[in-house]
Amino acid sequence: MAQKKQQTIDWDPIWGLHVEIVGSGTILNNGVSNTLHVGITNNNLLPVLTKKQRNITFDDRCYINLFFVVDDKQTISKKDRIWALTSFDKFPKPKDLDIMLPFNPSSSKKTKNSNDTDTSNWSCTKTKEGTPNTLDYSLKGWKISRKKGNPLTLSPGETIIIQINNIKTNYPDGPTIPYYEFYGPGPVYDAYHQIIKGKTQIQKLKSSSFGPVYKTPNILRGQKVGIDKNSPLVSLDVDGGIRVKGGEPGANGSNNAGYFFNHPGDWDSGMSSSKQGQVEFYVNSREAVRIIDKDGTKVGIALFDAKPTAALHIGDYNKGKEVSLKIDGNNAIELGGNLKKGLDSGKIAYQFWSEGLDIVGAGDSMDERKITLYSEGGLNVQGSQTTTGDLSIKDGALNIDDGSGNAEIYAKSGIFLRSGDKFNHKEHIIVNWADGGYLGLFGTQRFDNNKAPVIYKTFDNLPNPTTHDTKISSKEYVAILGGYKVNNYDLREFGGQNWELQLIDKDGTWQISINMPYNGNTSGFLWSVNLMAIHRNLTWDGVKT
Repeated sequence: MAQKKQQTIDWDPIWGLHVEIVGSGTILNNGVSNTLHVGITNNNLLPVLTKKQRNITFDDRCYINLFFVVDDKQTISKKDRIWALTSFDKFPKPKDLDIMLPFNPSSSKKTKNSNDTDTSNWSCTKTKEGTPNTLDYSLKGWKISRKKGNPLTLSPGETIIIQINNIKTNYPDGPTIPYYEFYGPGPVYDAYHQIIKGKTQIQKLKSSSFGPVYKTPNILRGQKVGIDKNSPLVSLDVDGGIRVKGGEPGANGSNNAGYFFNHPGDWDSGMSSSKQGQVEFYVNSREAVRIIDKDGTKVGIALFDAKPTAALHIGDYNKGKEVSLKIDGNNAIELGGNLKKGLDSGKIAYQFWSEGLDIVGAGDSMDERKITLYSEGGLNVQGSQTTTGDLSIKDGALNIDDGSGNAEIYAKSGIFLRSGDKFNHKEHIIVNWADGGYLGLFGTQRFDNNKAPVIYKTFDNLPNPTTHDTKISSKEYVAILGGYKVNNYDLREFGGQNWELQLIDKDGTWQISINMPYNGNTSGFLWSVNLMAIHRNLTWDGVKT
């Protein structure tokens, strides 16, 4: 049986040419730069078509005109064309167009370096505008043609992308319609409308509108929404402020101005504004933070619907003894940050400059920094204290108790009790062991070369027998012994009548002489002897003693 011959139809490949917006057909109308993509697709997909009827070839004889409505402010209209893409002067130039190589979105195999730029093989010029004050003068566009010697065949299903860059408009929201015209070699007819074989001429083969393109403040790019934002980076990317009215969360889920978080978040947690000049943040329908702007901005945290009364007001969220404010690390807080002040003045820090809690006083300079404690009921300090500088007590007394009713004062070199101030004073009691050891009493004074008026000193670890030089001048001082001490020695048992403990004036100094017998053996014991020396020129209230 003979095979049935495949039936063919009369078909011009240009009939399958389809022009449409590819991707999002929205542009921002806030004056920013936008990009549109126009696709030229070969839709010759009918199975009865021959190969010659399927392919569309672009050569230097073919070109496409793309047009958009523009507003040229014609003198006859006196009004803006709000449906225009943009104004005449802001329309993109031919250099703002890029043309990509064909690609087939239904094919997993990419061919011809699909989606790569092919602009260099095309010629793009602006179209010839119509006569002013006519309808076609309101259309502006580009003439796009293939350069000579480099034809391009568009197979069924393949698309050429024309990328239009630098589109700027401030025109009102709404659609605008683009147009296209395709020119190529077509048949020539005689006077009887019969095709003249072997003869062609360049003519308009197809034209239509497409789109529309929407001018809007909202755009959709890759499942991301941008508001006044041409390239949104997140699901909703807003360049500007947001105002929300109605909906959750509100206190106990009430209907007010706000927004809430949904899955996987909590439906009754979010932010709202229940009144003028106030914003609240809610968690589980309970107010966690409130910000108000009345007589200065105030922020309340964990106040449970109460009004904050300070710039930062933290509530007792657990109704008990809890830490209300916690700052991690070796950090500091600073008071008076906007004032002119000395370095680090007003800072409270944790181990910032030392190993303890650092508190820096207030002042215009480092030398003027001060801290004032108001503690009329008393100030209790646990542990040891170290003070660098002077300690002044006004309208009060210094009480010292070591726990046993005694006062203990420790110093490395001496203790001085004086009346007056640091720069103009009179000494009353002086205990100084750095200068050889002396004790000054009430009404006494010091002499030339810093000599002490009264010296009371203990000489320890003196052997037996010995003669020890005290280095105290016998010419300047009158001296007496003030007692002695020695362990395991009983004068009555060991001393008998032949013992010596005396003060000798020898070679201009006072010397201690010890000779204590021990059954005929005077060695083996160490003695401590006290000495008091009074200066020979000592006066009491101006009278020499």
